[in-house]
Amino acid sequence: MKKLLMLFSMFIITLTLTACGDKEVAPKVYNNGTYTGRVANPNYGFEEAVVTISDDEIVSIVLHRLEADGSKAKYDYYTGEEVEAGVEIYGGKTLPDLKYYRFSFAEEMVDQQSSDVDIIAGATASSEGWMAAVEQALEKAKIEDDTDTDAA
Repeated sequence: MKKLLMLFSMFIITLTLTACGDKEVAPKVYNNGTYTGRVANPNYGFEEAVVTISDDEIVSIVLHRLEADGSKAKYDYYTGEEVEAGVEIYGGKTLPDLKYYRFSFAEEMVDQQSSDVDIIAGATASSEGWMAAVEQALEKAKIEDDTDTDAA
């Protein structure tokens, strides 16, 4: 009985050690940190994305519309409804609901771990700009490859 118990114990120890062996780990793609991407929007100024990476995952994205002078857009005017005539540069225009879109769009990209998400109807230029700004930020976050491929 002792021999059987000893063999069984050895079998369990062997299984445990085998399960704890080295597992192949995918190489990291991104450095941890917060990175900013900014791209021009031909109609309004700039679209900006502030992307935070931790342990190779996108943990947060904050999206902004910037005016041509670099100041943040006045989101109270971006409601999807027509702005009253005579209100700064926005009067008489119907602006997309960026006040809401920028949060839902960022959340979708974090959930998908990608900037490649569906464009928002009615905010095509903003959507495309934000996706490009996120891509730019992710490029900045990438770990540089130190291997020298030109070595002879």
